[in-house]
Amino acid sequence: MEGEAPSRDVTRLVNLSDAVVAIAATLLVLPLVDQIDSMPGATVAEMLGAAGQQFAAFVLSFVVVGRFWLIHHSVFNGVREMTGTLFWLNLVWLIGIVFLPYPTELIGVVETDDVWAPVVYIGTLAVTTLAGIAMDAVIARSPELRVPGAAVRDDLVPGLVTAGTMLVALVIALVLPAVGMWSLLLLVISPLVVRLLSRRRRAVA
Repeated sequence: MEGEAPSRDVTRLVNLSDAVVAIAATLLVLPLVDQIDSMPGATVAEMLGAAGQQFAAFVLSFVVVGRFWLIHHSVFNGVREMTGTLFWLNLVWLIGIVFLPYPTELIGVVETDDVWAPVVYIGTLAVTTLAGIAMDAVIARSPELRVPGAAVRDDLVPGLVTAGTMLVALVIALVLPAVGMWSLLLLVISPLVVRLLSRRRRAVA
C-alpha cells in the first residue's frame, strides 16, 4: 500500500547509522594492531599477555556496539517518516557510538585505579542509551511516523531502568575508584528490576 514504505530520509538515516556503527566497531581493534608493531620480535604469547587488558576492553565494547546496533534497528523498525527531533537525537546517539573507541582505549591502557577512565566509558554508554530511549519515546508517541500496523514499542521501562542503572554505576565509579568498571555489573540486576516493576504495574492495573 502507498505510504507504507519508509521514506528516503529514514532509509538514508538508518544506512548512515549502520555505516557509522561498522566503522566504530572496526576502530576498536586498531589499538591491538598497533600494539603488534610496538613489540617487534615478541612472541604471540608475549603480545597476548601484554594486550590482556586492551583485549578485554575490545571484546566488551564490541559486544556493547553490537547491542546498541540491534536496539537501534528495533527502534526504527516500522518507522516511515523522519522529523528534525529524530535526526538530532540520532546524531547524539551516533556521537556516542563514534566516541566509544576513545574510552575503550582509556580503560585498556590506564591503571585500573584511575577514576576517570571508567567514568568516561560509563558516561558514554549512558548518553548513548538515553539518546536511544528518547528516539523510542518520540516514535511511540507519534503514530503518524510509523507504518500502519507496525508494532508499537511503547514500553520504555526496560530502557529507563538500564539508563538509571548506568547512571548509578557512573556515580559508584566516580565515588569509589577501586570499584571502577566493576560497577557495570549492576546491569545484571536490571532485568530483575524490570520484572518487578512490570508486576507492580499489572497489580495496580
